[in-house]
Amino acid sequence: MTIGRKPRVVSLGTPAFVGEEYIARFQTEFDYSVLPATNREETQTLLPKDIKENGPIDAFIIRMGTPPYEPFDEDLLKALAPGCKIITSASAGYNEFDVDWMASQEIVFCNTVNAVAEATADMAIFLTLAVLRNTTNAEKSARNGTWRKGANLVPTCDPSGLTLGIVGMGAIGKVSR
Repeated sequence: MTIGRKPRVVSLGTPAFVGEEYIARFQTEFDYSVLPATNREETQTLLPKDIKENGPIDAFIIRMGTPPYEPFDEDLLKALAPGCKIITSASAGYNEFDVDWMASQEIVFCNTVNAVAEATADMAIFLTLAVLRNTTNAEKSARNGTWRKGANLVPTCDPSGLTLGIVGMGAIGKVSR
């Protein structure tokens, strides 16, 4: 219950791409802090300790770059229940999150579906062109100077006139135009 106090919001690690000005504005409405855990084991130790010392967490933010913490399951997050109302992820996917457990605890889970869709679509097209043009081998030979010595840089496929088919109806496919 947050009556009489700001909702308590905790971020798992310091967000890397959020400016100080944004955090300052955020703190006017929320009691915001960072859990300084860098991996799963530290989270399992620090999260219950933080809750014991500072009270229940209303919302838990999980930033990008989560492999050291995964999976986000009951074993990792059980200290949040029953007080936490929302867990949000800065990632587009949710495979690493036990949303069934969260739902059973009446915790709403949110992710940022379109946050990286355009950049991912750009990278998919870039990588497709890189394969067609053999840019990896060309870049290697340019760096080590072998392009001057007749390195094996065979002519590559010209993508002009080719058609790229996008399979799927997700956000990445929708922004790949």
